[in-house]
Amino acid sequence: MLLYLVNFQSMWANYVLELLKDAFAFKIKAKELDIPLAAYNPFRKQFSAQLLLDYVVERYKDGLVFAIIDEDIYDSNYNFVFGLAYPFRGAIVSTYRLKNFERIKKEVLHEMGHVFGLGHCNNYCVMRFSNSVFEVDEKPDKYCENCYREILNNGFYVNPKYVIFKENYN
Repeated sequence: MLLYLVNFQSMWANYVLELLKDAFAFKIKAKELDIPLAAYNPFRKQFSAQLLLDYVVERYKDGLVFAIIDEDIYDSNYNFVFGLAYPFRGAIVSTYRLKNFERIKKEVLHEMGHVFGLGHCNNYCVMRFSNSVFEVDEKPDKYCENCYREILNNGFYVNPKYVIFKENYN
């Protein structure tokens, strides 16, 4: 896996690198990458998540790619997004609105779930859709058993410590 640090000089970078290694047992190469100016929308004062992710996946075709950025990002149907993913290809997460390790962890795990082929989940699960930081705070930092099984069935690995097993439900 390749981790891109997009115009990124932040304490979050090493945290995300270690999280990806621990959660998914990836061998990771990290590189810095400048933001393409074409991805910036001056009317919104935000970057297009789709254009950024397209830019990133085009530069690394030999495996999965993950990008982290400390700029505000949006997708066409939303005022902002925390991240965006392409199944079986790559993802991007913005730390701009998240501002703490726990939220960033949840959104990294969430977007990687999409990379592994998951959709949104209605269970008590990190794959719940979040439209606000409050909703990010309310969801767990783990996958439910159903999502875990689907990730394994799609040929990927998740460290079981990032899974809520039924015997642990409260």
